[in-house]
Amino acid sequence: MELKIRHASMPLVIAYKFRSSSQIPFALDIIFERRLYCSDWWSLNDIVEGTPVISCPRGRQQQFLAHAEAVQKHMEGLRVCSLSLTFNSHLLWAHYASSWDGLALEVELPDRSKNIHTVEYGGFMCPADSSTVRSAA
Repeated sequence: MELKIRHASMPLVIAYKFRSSSQIPFALDIIFERRLYCSDWWSLNDIVEGTPVISCPRGRQQQFLAHAEAVQKHMEGLRVCSLSLTFNSHLLWAHYASSWDGLALEVELPDRSKNIHTVEYGGFMCPADSSTVRSAA
């Protein structure tokens, strides 16, 4: 994702990218090249993130198999850049900034973008149904 120079009237969201002390070259790339790396779903560091879990009521296996295939096909085209809306989280500093030895870069993002979505963590799984799967076309 390339960071663009903002227009004065563009509403912004401030977000933070944490980097460990061993990842200083990546931090410099964000600063000087004004870009963020977006990983595919299958390369995320948490094995639970991006792993769809689809349950199937009895008698509806065919419908749910089609739904599972549509979910997987849609996810293959998605890329993820993990940012935080806060920089004062002990957990983020511990895990993503070398146990407080790294840094948090502040980035400005457009407030309204169809490519930026906030993720709400609230449990182990996020419920979804066929209405939440968007067509890749």
